[in-house]
Amino acid sequence: MKKIQVAILALGCLAGLRAHAATIAVTYSFTGGPAGPEVPVGTTLTVDHFSTGSVLSDNPSLNAIWNPVTYSSHDVIDLTTGLLNGTFTMTFADGDTLSGNLFVDLSQAFVNGTGPTPQTFTFTGGTGIFAGASGSFSGSGGLAGNGFAISGSGTINAPAVPEPASGALLILGGLGMYLARFAGRR
Repeated sequence: MKKIQVAILALGCLAGLRAHAATIAVTYSFTGGPAGPEVPVGTTLTVDHFSTGSVLSDNPSLNAIWNPVTYSSHDVIDLTTGLLNGTFTMTFADGDTLSGNLFVDLSQAFVNGTGPTPQTFTFTGGTGIFAGASGSFSGSGGLAGNGFAISGSGTINAPAVPEPASGALLILGGLGMYLARFAGRR
């Protein structure tokens, strides 16, 4: 009889595990520069970049888990148009990553030496909470010496994210199973 009660409790806890897709509005800011030598080939320049900064939502708990954030990119700049196309990976403080494609218009920076440099980050996936994520950031920045500063806003569309209450139900279910098992030994 005890085994049946434990099985029913476990099924009830699993049925309570709900998930929802989350669209998270954020702002971002990063500073950084090249991470290694630039490689010129014909009319293109290939360069890796590294930067540090923050990605902030309206949820202080999430911000504490996420920040600081680093991002690295592998970029190809067309020296005739000033357009940069690259791939990036953002690594959050909790170890989760967000990755995708990067587009930056450096044409004004080529003309006046500073910018603006409009940019778009388009997400194609990640790890942890960002596995299968989509969305984008857009903003602008400027060049400073051999580095840059950028900021903007956007949204991250994270697939099924377990609700905190569901996690609590799962923990309580586990505790209930343990107690039922312990009581069965008496």
